[in-house]
Amino acid sequence: MSTREATATIIGNLSSFVRDNSFTKVSRIKHNTNGYAYVSFLDNDGNWEHVYLSKNMAKKVSEGSEPQVLKGCIVNRCTYDNGEERLKICSPAENGMLEVSADMF
Repeated sequence: MSTREATATIIGNLSSFVRDNSFTKVSRIKHNTNGYAYVSFLDNDGNWEHVYLSKNMAKKVSEGSEPQVLKGCIVNRCTYDNGEERLKICSPAENGMLEVSADMF
C-alpha cells in the first residue's frame, strides 16, 4: 500500500463551511466500500457534496453517528503530491488548534 504526502490548508470551521455553501441537509456518518468515513451535504439546488473525515477523526466516530459528533470540527483542503485536492473534516487538535481562552495571551 502506498502512502501519499499531502499539504493541508485550513479553510474554516465546519459550521461556516456549511453556511457558506448553503447546505440544507446533512447525512449521518457513512463509510464507502473501502471503509473511509464521510458525510454528505445537500444544497438548495439539489447538489451533493461528499466530504471525508480525516483518519484521526474517523477513529472517533462510528457509522450511523449523528452529524452532531462533528461539532467544533474544521475543514481542511488537502493537496496531494500528485495535485489532487480533497476536503477533509478534522478535529481542531489535528492542526494544533486550541480554544482561545481569556488568559491565553
